[in-house]
Formats: sequence, C-alpha cells, structure tokens
Amino acid sequence: DLLEHTAVVVGDGARSLADRTVGLLTGQRRITVPDMQAKIACQAAGLGHGFVPRACVRVELETGVLVELAVEEPRPPETFWLAWRSDASGRAQQWWRERLNRPLLPGILPY
Repeated sequence: DLLEHTAVVVGDGARSLADRTVGLLTGQRRITVPDMQAKIACQAAGLGHGFVPRACVRVELETGVLVELAVEEPRPPETFWLAWRSDASGRAQQWWRERLNRPLLPGILPY
C-alpha cells in the first residue's frame, strides 16, 4: 500500500560518504527535504508519509494532526553513532556535548 503513496524523506547531507536509502520502496515517489522539521511539516500538510521518531511528533499525534499507522513490515531498528575526536576539547565540542544532555534526546535516541 505504501508504494502507491508519496514518501517524505530527509536528504542525506554526508558529503564524503556514498548515498544510502532507508525505508523506501523501489520505484516509490518521494519528496526530499533538508531536515526532520521540514519532513514533519510536509506530512502535517498531507503531502506524503514517512517514519519519524514519536518524540518528534508527540503533539501532532495527540492533536490528531498526524496519525500513527501500523505497517506490515516495520522499519528495522537502526544503529545511531555519534563520534568526536578525543584530542579535541574546544568550546564547540563542549557546546555539542551539552546539547546531547537535553531532555528531548532520550526520547529520540535508543538507550
């Protein structure tokens, strides 16, 4: 059923890695957006569907703007890696590490 409908996907911003596709079906129409906020906005506007972390759309689900539907083949869990140079300890890295402790992240990232 999903193949018949447009998927909204976040474009891969990696410059030095090969492109990769996750959660799309071969031949599926898609709208590519730059970030998760744009993806959610497109879905809320009814332009397409896609997988998003529940923590990012909690309000939209509670208010009925978006609807969560079960799929026959759920998206498999995906490993998420964060890394930084251990010999770098500047202000930018300190800022980044502080942001990792924000309350929203535990809802998005697996434990």
